[in-house]
Amino acid sequence: IACPRDAIVIERILPNRADLVTGEIEVDDDECIYCGVCEELCPAEAIVVDKETGKESIVIDKDKCVYCLVCKKACPTTAIKAVCRSCSYGEYDLDPANAVVKGNSVIDSELCVFCGWCEGVCPTDAAKHKKPFEGSIEIDDEKCQACGACVDICGCNALAFPASSGPGSRMEHVIANGDYCVKCKACAKACPNGAITVKRTEIDHTPISSTTWKEALDAIKD
Repeated sequence: IACPRDAIVIERILPNRADLVTGEIEVDDDECIYCGVCEELCPAEAIVVDKETGKESIVIDKDKCVYCLVCKKACPTTAIKAVCRSCSYGEYDLDPANAVVKGNSVIDSELCVFCGWCEGVCPTDAAKHKKPFEGSIEIDDEKCQACGACVDICGCNALAFPASSGPGSRMEHVIANGDYCVKCKACAKACPNGAITVKRTEIDHTPISSTTWKEALDAIKD
């Protein structure tokens, strides 16, 4: 690099990687919760976790893996089985307590709509929610023109178009996921064809004795 005439050429003959580090590593799909801790900590960037709903997978690139066992020690569910057969780092002398993953989950109360998606996808059942309204949502397939107005305005991703049946095909109507609908009625108000009916049967509120408040709450149900 320093030579102004590029007169120096350095040729390296590197040792075979397999002579420096060898090992075995695998993931138990039944134990893995796809939390991504292993991917974040892997110093060799050998782990890729796909957490897309319904397509969870974890892939370890064994050409990159140096069998340092960081992923194994950090895995909260002991889903990763790994062993270093021949390693340049020598013997490991680590405190298992240092491998504990710590942290907090912070929920912005100004943004949360209590839809329950977090509870639905949490692999450890650590998330719980209480919806502000209970009730039902119905879509009239004959009236629905698949304009997408309801999908665009839904704040909890409870409305979606079904998978396309082929290139250029037109969606017949949207579908509603009642498990995550908070019965806010925004979709019903946005629908230009009156195809959506939302009914509220229960409202989550603190105990009250006031007749005025009870009448107000009953009005909200309608």
